[in-house]
Amino acid sequence: MFADTSHRVMNYFPLIVLFGVFALVAVRQVGGFRLHIWQITLAGALILLLTRTISPAKAVMAVNLDVIFFLFGMFVVGEALVESGYLYRLFHGFFRGARN
Repeated sequence: MFADTSHRVMNYFPLIVLFGVFALVAVRQVGGFRLHIWQITLAGALILLLTRTISPAKAVMAVNLDVIFFLFGMFVVGEALVESGYLYRLFHGFFRGARN
C-alpha cells in the first residue's frame, strides 16, 4: 500500500519541482537574500538529477540546440540595439507625448 502511494508521489515530483521553480522565479526574494533566475533553475535541474528523476543522458538529449542558438542570437541582437541607443530613440519617439 505504501509503495503505491510513494510511486504516485514520484510521478508528480517533476511537477512539484516545476511549480516550485516557477514560484521562486516569480518571487525571487526569499527572506533577506535575492535569488537570480539562473540559480533557481540550476537548483531545480540539480534536484531532478540528484533524485534520478531524469538521467544526465536524457537531460543532455533534451537540450534543443536550435532553441539555444536562436536565444543566443536574440540576446546578441537585443544587446546591440540597447548599446547603440536605437531602442532608446525608438521608444522616446513613441512616448515623448505621454503625460503620465
